[in-house]
Amino acid sequence: MSRRKRFWIASVATVMIVFAVAGIWIYRTVMPGAVFAARAADPSPESEKAGVPFEEWEDIVTADNLRIPVRIYQPTDGHDRTVILAPGLHWGGYNEKRLIPFARKVAGMGIAVVTPDIHDLKTYDITPKAVDDLEQVTLWALHDS
Repeated sequence: MSRRKRFWIASVATVMIVFAVAGIWIYRTVMPGAVFAARAADPSPESEKAGVPFEEWEDIVTADNLRIPVRIYQPTDGHDRTVILAPGLHWGGYNEKRLIPFARKVAGMGIAVVTPDIHDLKTYDITPKAVDDLEQVTLWALHDS
């Protein structure tokens, strides 16, 4: 085989290997985010129940004379991560109609979710107390997860 032909074969093989490695890296890096975005954007009621099974219940965080209601969505087979989904400025609090399906979708991905019901946010106020309440819920979730 000629030297030139070996060079082209080696060049093509090198390019194919580089593309394969880059493709695997992109797939492993981008796909979890793409799957998350696709599931989060799915408006169907079935998407709330898709994925791993999870339990949903309410609890009360008590700290420093505070009583903060929280709703917890926890995968039944365990989890590695916990996220706090604050409802934002909305009168519905943790009952906000878009928050519940989103929290269920995240829990279906194997991530525990805690949604606090912060009173000041329900009245459209961003106050130091609201920030303190979120901090207490976060500390509680870190300790209990």
